[in-house]
Amino acid sequence: MWNTGFQHFSRAAAQRVAAGDSGGASSVDGVVAFKTATGGQGAPLESVSSGGERRTVDARGAPLCTSSIRCFVNGNANHNAKECRLVNHKCNKCEKKGHLRRMCREKGDAMASHYLAAELAGGVEGNKKCYNITCVNGSPLFVVVTLNRLSIECEIDSGSAVSAMSKTFYTTYFKHKALIRINGSLRIYDGSPITPRGICSLSVTYRRRTKQIKFYIIDNGCHVPPPPILERDFMSEFNLGISEMKYTDNPFIEETTVAKILMNKFPAVFSNKLGKLNKFKVQLQHKPKVKPIFFKPRPVPFALKPKVDEVLDNLIETGILKSVNYSDYATPIKPVLKSDGTVRVCRDYSSL
Repeated sequence: MWNTGFQHFSRAAAQRVAAGDSGGASSVDGVVAFKTATGGQGAPLESVSSGGERRTVDARGAPLCTSSIRCFVNGNANHNAKECRLVNHKCNKCEKKGHLRRMCREKGDAMASHYLAAELAGGVEGNKKCYNITCVNGSPLFVVVTLNRLSIECEIDSGSAVSAMSKTFYTTYFKHKALIRINGSLRIYDGSPITPRGICSLSVTYRRRTKQIKFYIIDNGCHVPPPPILERDFMSEFNLGISEMKYTDNPFIEETTVAKILMNKFPAVFSNKLGKLNKFKVQLQHKPKVKPIFFKPRPVPFALKPKVDEVLDNLIETGILKSVNYSDYATPIKPVLKSDGTVRVCRDYSSL
């Protein structure tokens, strides 16, 4: 039992055949009807002419596009997102413009996640899909791996079918590795093609395991070359799950963390008190029969004398200087006024 749309199409086709109008072909060999996954509404029909040409039409006889490009606004395959009339539609789930509820990628929407999986499952060699979707509210997932004995931080992209790196990154670190030319292209989310420069096979080491991974070399698409992308096959090769990527083995420690560790381990070093050498004593040796040099003190400006006395008292209190009544060696001091109003006491050792 065919539906009414199919009956209407069959009568129209029969009338055209009887009138000699076969749409450019001698006859119509057959009509095949099939339903889509949209619940049977507007089920497309495929007409096969004797000349071998195929065309897909809906129940009203209107031709449908059979392109592999799928709109991420409403999920239809007969146009891309730029041509979609619902591009400014607000989603009922996340309240963001640019897609319908069934295409929403917010957590908990099963249809959106299955749609992406179905898209990726259809990828073939030479026409793989490379997705790198960035969320403004989330941070990228990075992992430090060893690429040909170089420790490099890479970004994990579970939506990408290939591992990739920019041409600048390849030229900087791996230009000595042979670049294999390929015939084919990659496709981004909206279906736009990207032609890679080639493939470079690198040795990837992670958690003491080493695998050969092919990296697609892509022309730089931005002013700052992004880090290499590791695709989902890398996750399966190294048994890496999403929960593990939240806590990656990143050897880089923040500078503030290092400072806190050192301050807690050596509190005396970072205190405001003056440190002293208490592990051993140092004795200065001088040549025998050398006459001691003694200079009288130079006059200090009257305005600076209170400040000089304050500095000397502080040096004696902290143990840097020691007060004595007599000494065989003596050198004059020269006070220098600093910009903050304090005085620096300098010694003149030029004559010693």
